[in-house]
Amino acid sequence: PFLENALWHGLSTKEGDKSIVLEVEKTASDFVTIKITDNGVGRAASRKIESNKSLNRKSVGIALTMERLANFSKNFSTSYRLNIIDLKDDQGNAMGTQVIIDIPVEQLRLKTA
Repeated sequence: PFLENALWHGLSTKEGDKSIVLEVEKTASDFVTIKITDNGVGRAASRKIESNKSLNRKSVGIALTMERLANFSKNFSTSYRLNIIDLKDDQGNAMGTQVIIDIPVEQLRLKTA
């Protein structure tokens, strides 16, 4: 839902250049980090736009994803981490949003002959 939110809420109403950057890397032996960065209108502007629409529906995508990550993380000694950052320029104007998700992974040990 984070990538979908970047498209629909961050970029769909933005004028000018639009971009989404998706990065996936193993940042530690026990974590994979996923970063989704957009240069959209920002979360505050998106909430304002959504509140002005006649059809208001409750978004459950992020809540469901967090629940799934919590269940998935039960199998590991560390839990997932989610950080949502509102990007701003020097004047405090919205420059987009960055979502960082750290997901625990298990290092597979291969048997050698």
